[in-house]
Amino acid sequence: MSQQPFSIPEEDLRMEDIIRYLQEAREGAMESRQFSTAVRAAELMGKHLGMFGKREEQQGPVEIRWAGEDF
Repeated sequence: MSQQPFSIPEEDLRMEDIIRYLQEAREGAMESRQFSTAVRAAELMGKHLGMFGKREEQQGPVEIRWAGEDF
């Protein structure tokens, strides 16, 4: 059985507790230079805040043009 990172019983956890844990995890990861873990914690906080919209798949061909190139 995995150990919970909180001393709060699971049924009493609130959103604020999870956000605080993510902030602490991100800070600890940055201090330990575990950047992918820090970015993941930041990503989860951003998702909670609705910062990232749902991705929509493009149907059909997509044209990509690089700045300064003529075709």
